[in-house]
Amino acid sequence: MELRPIILCSGGVDSLALTVMAVTRGLDPLLLHIRYDHPAAREELEAVKKIHSAFAGSCKLRLQEMEINSTPMDSGIGEPGPRVVRGRNLMLIAAALNASQSGDYNQIWIGCTKEDDEHYWDCRDSFIHALNILIKDGVGVAAPLINMTRKQVLVMIPEPIQYLAWSCYQPYCGVPCGRCNSCLQGGGND
Repeated sequence: MELRPIILCSGGVDSLALTVMAVTRGLDPLLLHIRYDHPAAREELEAVKKIHSAFAGSCKLRLQEMEINSTPMDSGIGEPGPRVVRGRNLMLIAAALNASQSGDYNQIWIGCTKEDDEHYWDCRDSFIHALNILIKDGVGVAAPLINMTRKQVLVMIPEPIQYLAWSCYQPYCGVPCGRCNSCLQGGGND
């Protein structure tokens, strides 16, 4: 069976790297962007649209709304540290699993990296492994970047398109805060 991934696409560096990886391999991915209320929702959506536009002939885009309690994302502009929303990736993966029901897609890609392991339990290899044991209907979950640092991921993206990504959890007037863990890990919003 030919690999056809659904990429959970937030518009960040990891999403862009996964898109580059899939398109380069000729996999015709579906970029799934889940819109929910959080401080960088507008910037993320704009980035997702730019990424899709750059690869429009090689991927599809699906925008979906979801209710997620994202109160922890709003910890204050410029406040350092992670923004932990319990179970967010589990909900996003569930939405992608539902989107795979069309039968056109057989793998869900999520952009977890080494740095994510420290703060986000739903970005750990053990979590991805457990999901693959539980999901038994021919759709797998993969985190192709899980053993890479954000800087290693950034190298995967051709420099002329790195600007497409948005990686800041709490921008101020459309400008990255520069202090959240997403900014500090090498966001790509230069």
